[in-house]
Parts: sequence; structure tokens; C-alpha cells
Amino acid sequence: MSEPRFYVTELVGYPIEATPRVGGQQSQASYYVYDRLYNCALVAIYENGPGLANFSRARLRRRAEREAERLNEWWKWELRRG
Repeated sequence: MSEPRFYVTELVGYPIEATPRVGGQQSQASYYVYDRLYNCALVAIYENGPGLANFSRARLRRRAEREAERLNEWWKWELRRG
């Protein structure tokens, strides 16, 4: 079987701020669900960071992967349906 239509990528880093902060910075993580069929169109974004829900990176990645899996199952069903 070929590659799945929907897939997840990850970007982890630190926010760039206009004024420096004292103390440690909290890293931010973003997980993107893409659609290969439509020139890698962005389908969904899952992210954490300041002011957002503070989910662990592993939990966010699992949520994004579940969404990609759900969409891939839908696509398989659509292909079988014709």
C-alpha cells in the first residue's frame, strides 16, 4: 500500500519575544495534520504554549495522530465506496 493520505509533522521550539524574559522559557509544540492529495494542504493544528491548554507534547501528538488515522480510515472507506 502507498503512503497514507493524511500525515502528522511536528515543530518544537521556543517563542521569540520582543522583550527578553528573566527565567526559563516554556517550549512550545505544534503538530500539523496534512493532506497529501491536495498538495500537502494543512488540515488541522494541535499546539500548546503560553495561554493555551497545557497538554503534554506526547498527548498532543497522539491527538494529531488519531485525527490523521481517522481521516485515513474515512478515505479508505470513500475509495471502497467508489
